[in-house]
Amino acid sequence: MIQLNNNMWNVGSDVSEADVRTILEANNTAVQQLRRLHSGWDCYVFLLNETQIVRVAKRQNVAARMREEVRFLELLQGQFDIAVPEYKLAIECSIAGGLIGSYPLIIEAEIAQNLNSLKAIADVVKFCSGFHKIYQKHDIDLNNTFDLIEFRQVANDALKKIWGHLSPDVQHLLSKVFTINIDESDSLQACIHNDLRPAHILQSASQIAVIDWTDLAWAEPWQDFLWLWMYWGDSLYPILSKYYQGWNGNWNKNIAVVGLWKCALEYCYGLQTNDNEKIRVAKSALNRVIAKPRHPIYREFL
Repeated sequence: MIQLNNNMWNVGSDVSEADVRTILEANNTAVQQLRRLHSGWDCYVFLLNETQIVRVAKRQNVAARMREEVRFLELLQGQFDIAVPEYKLAIECSIAGGLIGSYPLIIEAEIAQNLNSLKAIADVVKFCSGFHKIYQKHDIDLNNTFDLIEFRQVANDALKKIWGHLSPDVQHLLSKVFTINIDESDSLQACIHNDLRPAHILQSASQIAVIDWTDLAWAEPWQDFLWLWMYWGDSLYPILSKYYQGWNGNWNKNIAVVGLWKCALEYCYGLQTNDNEKIRVAKSALNRVIAKPRHPIYREFL
């Protein structure tokens, strides 16, 4: 097993359906049905009465971020075409991280598929351009900051751990990209979702929803699109170009470089957790760059 030295893996004891039922009923919530859906990085997720999503923070720092998430989502309600969760409960408790939150299930999400079209991506980017600007107008006390210097170091540590799993071409690509300097200052221009992966963007015939806002952070806005770049590559740039007309900076270069740092990190996480999807996505993004290095910064050494 490949182990990264960070607190992501420091998870407390498991949480059962009985634990959650007890706390919900003690807070005047009727429980007819309760079943566990899955366990993510930060939260245990349950389905209550087939109508409510219940999330239990795994750690105290996650509970702190969930409290910020609740405040954040209150500001977004009704302002955009894309749906976001609307928390109905936020219960302080003694299990796991110390907080249980619940919000109504977005009904159409039951039949929704993950992000699968450039049109949907364009809608999501337009949505991001809106909520990024909202957070310039509000005094939001977020504890989390996307620290590029720290991210680079963690990703570089991950690269060392996965090195033996990589082909010579990929080793060459990543060894070069980790030597590229970008502006690592964080000017705190926007509040970003910070985990905008396709699994958190649901779409049906008539609706798009963005879920799981626990990793909210202050950061440069381009950092919100690293996951989408991993899936869509350079086809994302024309969509982002319109958005970034109002922002300064080398956003496309930054995504091209930091996106590959993220590939190394996600590859490592995939090996650590036996998550074949993470490995597949990271490999696909790396191989796409090698096969067709469109960005000038890649063509310098490929």
